[in-house]
Amino acid sequence: NDTQRAFQALQLWRKKAGHGPLHYLPQLVEALENKGQVDENAGLKNIAGDVTDMLEEHRQNLPESTVNPEEAENTEEPSKWSLPQEGRFHCQGSDLHVITPYPLYVTTASWSAGPWRCSSDWVPVGALFHIQFRPDDATQPVEIDLPHIVELAEADMKLACLGDDDGQHEILPVEPVKPAHVTAAHVTARLRTDARVGPVGRRRAVCAALHIDDAQKDLEEKLTTMGRTDLAKTVRRMFRDHVSAMEEMDLKSDVTSDQDGKTKFCLTLPCKGKYVCPHTDIGIVTSGPMAMTYQREFLPDQWEHQDDWTPVGPVFSLHCDVTEDGPVEIMLPHILHLSEEDTVGIGEKEAKVVHARQDKKEELLPVVVTPTHFIFRHRKGSWWWDVIFGRTFPRRGILALFKSPWRSYGMEMKAFIVSNIAGVTETLKDAVRDLTGEETFEMLASKPCKLVSDQTYCLHVDVEN
Repeated sequence: NDTQRAFQALQLWRKKAGHGPLHYLPQLVEALENKGQVDENAGLKNIAGDVTDMLEEHRQNLPESTVNPEEAENTEEPSKWSLPQEGRFHCQGSDLHVITPYPLYVTTASWSAGPWRCSSDWVPVGALFHIQFRPDDATQPVEIDLPHIVELAEADMKLACLGDDDGQHEILPVEPVKPAHVTAAHVTARLRTDARVGPVGRRRAVCAALHIDDAQKDLEEKLTTMGRTDLAKTVRRMFRDHVSAMEEMDLKSDVTSDQDGKTKFCLTLPCKGKYVCPHTDIGIVTSGPMAMTYQREFLPDQWEHQDDWTPVGPVFSLHCDVTEDGPVEIMLPHILHLSEEDTVGIGEKEAKVVHARQDKKEELLPVVVTPTHFIFRHRKGSWWWDVIFGRTFPRRGILALFKSPWRSYGMEMKAFIVSNIAGVTETLKDAVRDLTGEETFEMLASKPCKLVSDQTYCLHVDVEN
């Protein structure tokens, strides 16, 4: 009788569900267990155990089918796979494996498309996927084997579940779905609802496994060399956000002039932290006490990369007194007019800092771009300046108005629009003084503005009395 009852229930679930055994067998197990507890019927409980074994055997024996991604109009579009029914699937080109009771849509997503809202102790270590359930009556979990790039201990590997643009990111523990739920190549996740999910690792453990220092900048460079562009961009964004969020420390600076009249700035940094010089906007992020001496220089008339790269900031000569094992990040100010989203879209090959050594040899170093600075790892050397390749960006400018003394016929005005860098108004005052000779012009007003290449600017002036 118990067996007949079980099969009658099984037929009922199959008719109601319209899905396969991975959907209705777990429900049958639950019903049999509940009925057995209510009726104190050991036979029903035994049958529930038999059905559980049947379910596991069915799961293990599912043949794996390979699904090709749908055709896209261009290579920049995300890859999308359509899983048509219950089964075990391999998404071609992604190393993603799925066991699903239901039809699914699987789409590649981008970690770097939005801000990182998880702890900076965790970094992405594999691709991000958007899993979408196609039926509305789904009740059972989908089992997903997510590929990752580095072998980590179970405690150092978790899953990140990303919310929408305004939502929070969650770091979830890896469920013990099966004995080897964290392997050298995959980590297993179980999902019951639509989600964007991907593997994350503890940053310290990831850096150790990749044999690099525990620093976001080093990790970004390593991921770039591994060809993991999206992961590298995400770590770059994390590093940029980390530096931007750091509180600026009080800075002691001495300003002197040498025999040639060049102004030198001597900075004393007493402890680790972020410092920004008020005279020039140059910044330093240091891991310990240090001193730095620097001065502005003129851009060389001829330099190696001038045909392909455009300078976008002042030139500095830097000397840092720092220990070998103490990483120092230099923040060079730039004149580009950039939003936070603009900085994410600037690729590694589009922005660099030029390092001109004492032997006049030049090298282009990678940078992290913020709305105000290019950040790079300091090296021993001489001159440095920001450069941009290819694209033309608006620039941060300043409109400055100067007026002459009043004369019988009125007064004269001069208007300048120049790139807006620290100290530019004082430089303009000196330039106007040299331009007009003995005649005294005083600054009437100045106002920040945005400079766009090949743009015509009109100055409207109202005259009263």
